[in-house]
Amino acid sequence: MVPGHDAQIFAPRVPTCMIFIPSINGISHNPAERTNITDLAEGVKTLALMLYQLAWQK
Repeated sequence: MVPGHDAQIFAPRVPTCMIFIPSINGISHNPAERTNITDLAEGVKTLALMLYQLAWQK
């Protein structure tokens, strides 16, 4: 199996994107991974704006 993200499986058939949120000290995919709540909130705002724009595009 080739390593990667689930998005690469869906991308050939459906529009796909990823929102990246920084982890504290760059630690990811690890039990020690932590993210600041303000960074999480910014990610949620980004997602909400994108969904709004997609829902109301002409």
